[in-house]
Amino acid sequence: MNSMNGDTLGVLVSMLTRRELLKLAQVSTEIFVSLLLCVNDLHIRNVFKVPNESLFRALRPVAAFHDPWRGINAFKSYLANLPGVGTPIIFASHGTRSRKLLSEVAARFKSLTLVRAVKSPAAVAEPGTLSTATGSAFVDTLNLNDLMPIVPHLQDLVLEGIAVEGGLSMLANPTSSLRRVVMRRCNGVSGTITGEIIRLISNIHREHGEDAIEIKGCGRFELADDLSDIADITYIDLSGINSLEGDIAVLANFTSLSVFAAKKTKFAGSIDVFKHTPGITCIDITDTNCIGDISVLASCTSLSFFGACGCPGITGDIAVFANFMWLTKFYASETEIIGDISFLANCTSLETFYVVGCRGLTGDVLALVNCTSLSIFLARGTSINGNAEAFRQALPSCTLMLS
Repeated sequence: MNSMNGDTLGVLVSMLTRRELLKLAQVSTEIFVSLLLCVNDLHIRNVFKVPNESLFRALRPVAAFHDPWRGINAFKSYLANLPGVGTPIIFASHGTRSRKLLSEVAARFKSLTLVRAVKSPAAVAEPGTLSTATGSAFVDTLNLNDLMPIVPHLQDLVLEGIAVEGGLSMLANPTSSLRRVVMRRCNGVSGTITGEIIRLISNIHREHGEDAIEIKGCGRFELADDLSDIADITYIDLSGINSLEGDIAVLANFTSLSVFAAKKTKFAGSIDVFKHTPGITCIDITDTNCIGDISVLASCTSLSFFGACGCPGITGDIAVFANFMWLTKFYASETEIIGDISFLANCTSLETFYVVGCRGLTGDVLALVNCTSLSIFLARGTSINGNAEAFRQALPSCTLMLS
């Protein structure tokens, strides 16, 4: 189908009966929507009029509408007459008029997916684009400020491959109920991450999980110089914004911080700053540019999660964690952490120990058999050794991988 042009498809589709077209919609939504986007044929216009109850009944769980055929009023009429809230829709439009409809889509479906306007069926049927969207619009450009009045209605916002203008200020809405924000390959999205935005993004992460925020392939983001408006915050999670730059030295004033996560960002700076956060329970600087000696964490005895995979600038002796009784997850692969793992024998809450490539780690694997909750022990590329079979007998449910 990729090699066919719109005229060829128009001829082929014009040979199908109405019943055959509806059957096609039932069999493959992706193919059917691709036809809608590729074909500008009078036969199709006459067969598929909006609203068309039988067509949309056949198309569920995905409905399709092409704005230039019928206009804004017809689409509003269709929305108003839907039998139930939550019926998904793919709204395909190449015109700027589509932006006027975003609020109707958002208010009705609580979800909005915007992807680049395309003419190729293969591009439309990008994995995840059609099957997971509950409200999708195919547009060329978008100013994020246009979304300001829509945000209070939205729970999910997905932008893919769009020429977007503006920053993330539209997220800093006190009435927002967003639970998922995804922006991929939107080069024009950039700007300053203010305290309000940090609070909102962190709350989304906390309530809806690690994958709730994904902003990658976009423009440059940087932290605001003044974050005094969130000095009371205890939970900061900016993970998933891979072009976000900042120095963790900014945390020096956040003495009540219990969680800090900046996984897969361009954060830099020394972990010395965590001397000021003795009550912290989670530090996740995985795949960042952070550096420093873990000895500065000696006072953070409430730590339950430590993640620094892919941070070669993280150094120090693992002995600092000897009395961290609440430590459950330790991720430090490809760091320069050294020492004998026997110091972790008292970390009886330990569940995950992931230290692949830490060549300076030594000790006998049997030193951790008292960590009865241990389920993952991955230590390839280290100097940890010992009787692996005896370890597996002691902890049969633990996955063990040594060099």
